Amino acid sequence: MDIALKVTYNDGNPERFVGFKGICTTDIIKQNVVRRVNCGLKTNPCRIYYDNNLKGERPKNGCRLS
Repeated sequence: MDIALKVTYNDGNPERFVGFKGICTTDIIKQNVVRRVNCGLKTNPCRIYYDNNLKGERPKNGCRLS
């Protein structure tokens, strides 16, 4: 039996539980939008922010699949 996992890195909320809460840093948003299917969807808040040249209001919640 094989087990496959999808891992999307999230370095948000650098307090108690890194990556389990909050939005990714700008560098990780760039990486995930380019490399991850869910983060790259045109309706994803991170993708919209990325397509706006990382300007405007940062997403409050990402894809929540991290």
